[in-house]
Amino acid sequence: MPGKIFDFDGPLFRFLNTLANIVILSVLTLVCSVPLITFGPSMKALYACSLKMVRNEEGYVTKDFFRNFKTQFLRSSVLGIFFLLAAGFLAGGIYTFVMIGKAFPVIMIVAWGIAGFIVLCTMLWIFPMQARFVNPIKQTVKLSFWLAVTKFPQTMLMLLIWLFIPGCVLFISGNFIPLVFLAELGTAAYFSAEVYDSLFAELEEKIREGQNNHREEN
Repeated sequence: MPGKIFDFDGPLFRFLNTLANIVILSVLTLVCSVPLITFGPSMKALYACSLKMVRNEEGYVTKDFFRNFKTQFLRSSVLGIFFLLAAGFLAGGIYTFVMIGKAFPVIMIVAWGIAGFIVLCTMLWIFPMQARFVNPIKQTVKLSFWLAVTKFPQTMLMLLIWLFIPGCVLFISGNFIPLVFLAELGTAAYFSAEVYDSLFAELEEKIREGQNNHREEN
């Protein structure tokens, strides 16, 4: 019925509520990432809240964000620093190749590009994994790499999601770049959560089955 569109539990209200939460998450993530050491916890909280939104489990988004921000703070901080160092190292290499170019053998440039692509794909899974599962840092990185390789189509889809908004803005006009930061983080994380939600549900089911089998054996 048309009247139900405007109900509090109707599609219009749900859409506006989701949109508002996406903007709130983008702002919170940006603000909380200003001291770079908190970049990891901010991204972890962003993904945790996004996954709850996708699963229709969200409550108070601000409260959930800061609760997840504080949980596993040290591990998330280390992963965030690792991410930033890796990104800076790869960006520095790309800048060097562009500026000097012909001084480097083609095989070196290709090898650097492949290594950068692998690291980038792994990074797409690190914070979602950290947001949903409690694992040591080394295990999180290993599992993220494994997912990036074995779930390559999903990895590419997530990469396209993260590049879509900046690409559209740059194509239309560079004047809108500041607006990207208000939409990019929350939007990309939300649609990425749509991609890995079913996969994480499968992993969680396997974990439960493994725990049940272990109890039965004991």
